[in-house]
Amino acid sequence: MSDCSSKGKPSTGQMARWLAAPTERPVQGIFAPSIAQPLGKIDHFSMLLRELANSGIRLPEIGFGTWNYSGGVEPLQAAIECGARFIDTAESYGTEEVVGKAIKGRRDRVFLATKVLPRNFMQRELVAAAERSLRLLGTDHIDLYQLHWPNLTIPIEEPMSGMEKLVEEGKVRFIGVSNLSTYRCPA
Repeated sequence: MSDCSSKGKPSTGQMARWLAAPTERPVQGIFAPSIAQPLGKIDHFSMLLRELANSGIRLPEIGFGTWNYSGGVEPLQAAIECGARFIDTAESYGTEEVVGKAIKGRRDRVFLATKVLPRNFMQRELVAAAERSLRLLGTDHIDLYQLHWPNLTIPIEEPMSGMEKLVEEGKVRFIGVSNLSTYRCPA
């Protein structure tokens, strides 16, 4: 998620590095409710969950990424039915609309992450990009909104002020960065 939380560890892009240790639990809870038994011989699925920072929200350690995804709505819906609870997309992937269709009627079962392009890091453009993402995703809020890549021409305070505005308006629950090295993040 956020390379700023790596505390001296080398950057690994979008690898999840939350503060809590992983725990194995049945897939149920805040964003992972009980699911059907698709194989008929399993009484529950287990997966590692990690707390998102100190939020109290535990998410699957493995998410369903949609970069270069072209499978359509049905495979995404099947993944959700089989326990995928963390769906990752981005403005640049061109998959927000298909993700939106897949989560329709299932939004309460999914933690939704998307990312904004560096060309939209000025506050006004960032808010407009988030509005576009919300419309394409067919939802009233994004769970995790991230700066996708660095933009060395815009101070980090500019997009972060736009992100904070989106949080204040209830359109975004959590903010973060993706693909940023720790030396790019202010202390």
